[in-house]
Amino acid sequence: MANLSDKVTPSGVATIASPTFTGVPSAPTAAVGTDTTQIASTAFVRDAIPNVLNATGSAPVYACRAWVNFNGTGVVAIRASGNVSSITDHGVGNYTVNFATDMEDANYCVVALRGTMPANGWMSIASHSAAAPATVSGVRVSSAHATAIIDPTFVYVSIFG
Repeated sequence: MANLSDKVTPSGVATIASPTFTGVPSAPTAAVGTDTTQIASTAFVRDAIPNVLNATGSAPVYACRAWVNFNGTGVVAIRASGNVSSITDHGVGNYTVNFATDMEDANYCVVALRGTMPANGWMSIASHSAAAPATVSGVRVSSAHATAIIDPTFVYVSIFG
């Protein structure tokens, strides 16, 4: 018996083995929360994204583009990260966070925190200076406490843009 996919089909009808759709094919929209291998329509995907990100309302959703948690003392070591390839240590309390995938431009938002017992606090962002501007491939951050530059035990940097 011949394979059905080998059959010649009338003009405009897809074969079973390798269908070619023309025009604007449609599919039913799955219920919210469906987690199967069925085809997802664009309507399902658009509804699912805010639900996955726990977002509500009509404002657009902007996700974190890169983040890192690293040890800034001794030999700098990344604990966990997303879209960060490495950290460059420029000396006491001075680092560059290098992105695995470049940003669209250097007009992103940087949020940086540090934790060093007993003094926790904000980090200063050196990317806004002429000496160390933000680039599409990385951002410079530095850590100071009062008037001293310090190596923090915990460094947290997030990039939005």
